[in-house]
Amino acid sequence: MQGVAIIDDYGVTVWWIVYGIWTYDGIEDWEVRLTRPDGTFEGLHWHTEMRTVNGVSQKCFVSSDPVTQNERGYFCKDDPTYGQAAGVNTIIFGYTHAFWSDKKIEVWNASLTHNGVEFWMTPWLLSDIALVNPNPATGYKKLIEVNGALASNLDDIVNAPNPPPAYVVSDGVTPLFLFAGSTVTVPVTLKITSASTEDGTLSDFHAGQSGSVAISPVMQLASNGNSYGVGLYRAPAEFARVSSSAFSRPVILEADFAVSWRSTPAAIQLSFLLIRPPLVLIHGMWSTPDTWDSLLASSAVCSTRICEAVDWHPADSPLPHNIKYVWNAVNKLLEGLRAAKVAVTKIDVIAHSAGGPLFRLYTQTPYYWRQDNFVSGDVRRFITVGSPHRGTPIANFVQQLLSSADPLTVKAVRKIFASMGRSTTNGIIADLQTSSQTMQSIRPTAGGAHVWIGDLPSLGLAYSMNEKLLWDMLKNVCLTPGARNYVVCQGIALSDTELLRSRVFASQVNDGLVAHDMQAGGVILSAQTTLPFTPHTQEVQTMNPVEVAGVLDGTGGLVDTGGFR
Repeated sequence: MQGVAIIDDYGVTVWWIVYGIWTYDGIEDWEVRLTRPDGTFEGLHWHTEMRTVNGVSQKCFVSSDPVTQNERGYFCKDDPTYGQAAGVNTIIFGYTHAFWSDKKIEVWNASLTHNGVEFWMTPWLLSDIALVNPNPATGYKKLIEVNGALASNLDDIVNAPNPPPAYVVSDGVTPLFLFAGSTVTVPVTLKITSASTEDGTLSDFHAGQSGSVAISPVMQLASNGNSYGVGLYRAPAEFARVSSSAFSRPVILEADFAVSWRSTPAAIQLSFLLIRPPLVLIHGMWSTPDTWDSLLASSAVCSTRICEAVDWHPADSPLPHNIKYVWNAVNKLLEGLRAAKVAVTKIDVIAHSAGGPLFRLYTQTPYYWRQDNFVSGDVRRFITVGSPHRGTPIANFVQQLLSSADPLTVKAVRKIFASMGRSTTNGIIADLQTSSQTMQSIRPTAGGAHVWIGDLPSLGLAYSMNEKLLWDMLKNVCLTPGARNYVVCQGIALSDTELLRSRVFASQVNDGLVAHDMQAGGVILSAQTTLPFTPHTQEVQTMNPVEVAGVLDGTGGLVDTGGFR
């Protein structure tokens, strides 16, 4: 008789292969007892009946104990793999103790009593397959070095108290330790059951084998005397195999133990739900999170992922002043997700107008390069809409007017913005000048980049009211004594609103507030989407949510993997 015990998600199951016990038709009496290391035990007594039906022996007709009526947890079956060679009957019995809780490797003694004859054995106990999130934000900090590299100490990995994740974000970066162990060294294979890299990849953490859907890690001995095979699972970079409206989809990982008593491996599985990266939305200057109402209500975007709108304020203060609002929002979002057992490293970002350079400034701070993102930054996809990546000429012009020696000119400009509920003294206009220190300090930004670019050929379009009103009033300022000698104002008449805009932008295509090339941010042409006949203030509302989802999911528009220049 051979025996083995396996811990799985249901409890601890003890299997026996029994040879040559039945020699007659009739009642067989069985009892199983599992004895724990502390001396306590779990037992079950039952009968099986041997019958002959149409001249063929039929085994495993189970009848409950007439005293205990205990039918919980036992089962038996014929195993056709072994057959009845040389007239020897073969049967496999199983018994499950369903109250296993700590799922640690532990040797139990097991006995099987048949018709009063007791058989003792010391079975193998194979651990439940385990998935450990090494992120230090989970509270356990031994699995990652200061520089973001993963720890390699086997004891630290298998003894980590980190709870397994219920959700894993498809960001192409998030790593998880996958391991299975045994009290004896048996070959183990770790695999993704779908056999598709679209569900992630596995690598042999200690041997360096990578990029596969199945690995056979070398079993290594830990200080507790048990052997472990350790793999590293990485989430896929994209959620959708094809365009998908689902919020999540399951991924199943499996450990196959090649035990000698079975012709097929003993398999243990675990699963989690794969989800898209959370989406952070950043509004522009003189704006609020209401900018994103249309996108938040879209079934194509925010019903398929977690969305969070950042509120930075006052939204006319210098951009560096507002970096803290971006960091606080990102940090709060990640903390909340991790508390909900979500394994997450990267986020996606969509920023409108000045929200674009604001997020780029955030990426240049120590807040952005942290242990909990493995010193790789926060962003996976970074989309901007009408953003002045290198400033905007209109800010140059307005700041020039505000710097006039003529108090009437300065007063006229301030009155314009006051009539629109805007201030000119808090600093953001100076920041958005193309030559400002803030704009000059912005360095290239990594991440998959895509831009939506507004194009407003005429201020006369009905939906460009805000932009036309601004330019009409700036044209009037050109007529004041302190401004009429400026190059762009020379010869400007009451009917020359479009001429003034053309001069300020040096004839460049623009959305009324930001030039086309400034909106492009240096990304390749194939990662640009133009919004024709669209003024700056209507760009977010004009975006097609399905196209946005396609860029985010990798099923639509392309991204520039070189990021913003």
